[in-house]
Amino acid sequence: MLNLTLHRHYYTNAGTLGAIFHKGVVVCYTLELPQLNNDQNISCIPTGGYIVEYLPRSNSGKYREVYHIVGVRDRTGILIHKGNVVYHTRGCVLIGMIPGRLSGGLAVLNSAAALRRLHTITNRRRFKIHVRDDYSIIK
Repeated sequence: MLNLTLHRHYYTNAGTLGAIFHKGVVVCYTLELPQLNNDQNISCIPTGGYIVEYLPRSNSGKYREVYHIVGVRDRTGILIHKGNVVYHTRGCVLIGMIPGRLSGGLAVLNSAAALRRLHTITNRRRFKIHVRDDYSIIK
């Protein structure tokens, strides 16, 4: 099974930035909600290892070609999907090719390209993601 790692490296009260790595190389950057005790819809997910499944469309039908992070304690419906700013997520992991700012807030940019890159690496198959807090990876 393919193994990827999400290294979080920047926490603020407004959001959490990180990067997904494969074999030591950055695949894409991530944006999540702040770290607020895993509270549903307002917090990033806890560190740990999770199985991730490809979904042609989310259960709500809102998102297409996404990934579902399975087994997050006390949480359901956690996806990896396109989006740019924190208000595009309600506990999910947004991905982009470039970390940045939009309207003064944290953002990930070129989200569609990041999703395509993730599809290429995963071949739209199940994989494992290891979520870690690591402030030394990217500054």
